[in-house]
Amino acid sequence: MLRTMITLAAMLSWAVKRGIAKSNPAKGVPKLKTERQERFLSTEEFAEPFKALREVEADGSVSPTHGMIIRLLAVTGARKSEIMKLQWSELDFERHASVLPESRSKTGAKRVPLPPLRSASTLHAVGLQKGWERVRTRAKLDDVRLHDLRHSFASMAVASGESVYVVQRVLGHKNITTTQRYAHLRDDPLLQMVGRVAGAIEAAKPKKAKR
Repeated sequence: MLRTMITLAAMLSWAVKRGIAKSNPAKGVPKLKTERQERFLSTEEFAEPFKALREVEADGSVSPTHGMIIRLLAVTGARKSEIMKLQWSELDFERHASVLPESRSKTGAKRVPLPPLRSASTLHAVGLQKGWERVRTRAKLDDVRLHDLRHSFASMAVASGESVYVVQRVLGHKNITTTQRYAHLRDDPLLQMVGRVAGAIEAAKPKKAKR
């Protein structure tokens, strides 16, 4: 339906330009906003980009710098700009984190937990999108955007039972409601928790004396 409306509007605009129609009745009508469905990698799928990275780095189709950036995006949930412009001066090796100034983060000063890094004088590189496209094609994940790695990190963290408030701090969300969109993914961990509590309560009940 939406695609038909867009096509009709384009046809009317084309007719006006060529003098076939005097006016376009669709002009001025606000366009319907469409939101792209966020893509979350499953636990099984999450292994595929890492496997693909090893292969494309080995054959030289993706540079080691691009490979490092993609890995860091996947395991930290950080934004692309926060990783690509990472500098030595922003690293806190004792706490395994980067401390980003207000000017470097979309939501102000931020601390990003990091895995051990061998080098990070700068990770800035051009052509990262093309590198990612090679990785996702090799991994057979053509519908996954680079930014979806951030969503996937958050969804896996919450689904694993991590506090939404902890995930909020890691992602750097100013508003908890932004992070709470991942809360529905905690259904299974919540059920497991209820089961554990129910088991503990049952075990604490007084035992009936045997007659």
